[in-house]
Amino acid sequence: MTVKRNVIHGALISAGVQMVIIMAGAVGWLLCGFSAAAQTARNVTLLWDPPSDDSGIAGYRLYYGTTSGNYSQSTEVGNATTTTVSNLTLGQTYYFAVTDYNTAGIESVPSNEVSFTAVAVQNGPPTVSLTVSPSVGTRFVVPVSIVLSASASETNGSIARVEFYNQGTYLGEATSAPYTYTLSHPAAGSYSLTAVAVDDQGVSVTSNPVQVTMTQPPLPRVTP
Repeated sequence: MTVKRNVIHGALISAGVQMVIIMAGAVGWLLCGFSAAAQTARNVTLLWDPPSDDSGIAGYRLYYGTTSGNYSQSTEVGNATTTTVSNLTLGQTYYFAVTDYNTAGIESVPSNEVSFTAVAVQNGPPTVSLTVSPSVGTRFVVPVSIVLSASASETNGSIARVEFYNQGTYLGEATSAPYTYTLSHPAAGSYSLTAVAVDDQGVSVTSNPVQVTMTQPPLPRVTP
């Protein structure tokens, strides 16, 4: 790309710069006027190369809008060659161009235009696994307290809470790590324990069950 300034301003704005769009693990490349890296679905970070001779540049101005070639908004960037535009509307395509200006306020013609569409990033489910302790097996003699410990993670969000269940019956929950729950002095019987991790968008996943058996202590031996 080669974009000439007006005669009074002189010099050239940057040429042949690449645009990079990074979102949801994918990378696309396009020869354009400057670089756009999508940090989140509603934010875009724009980068551009300064001219080879930028001694007379006082700053840069970014223009953008929802119609190609018609920029309804602008932002003063200063001497930086990058800026982030936030709070974009999901599903809307935005068009961007950048100019520079000198100390007299004379502004160059715009760079080539690049576009970015703010799309929702698909939210995958969290992961969760469950263990019990003391780790002496899955058969316990009452009275005893069992600690349920869940390991939960989320790649594109955060864990809101982890819920604990016995055979589908809610026991309790933890809202921050470490995700634990103490099953205090349960009655004798069979237990099927699970943990449910819920992320910040309400997506949940259930761990594999841990089977636990609580037994009564043996009767004391009677010596004749």
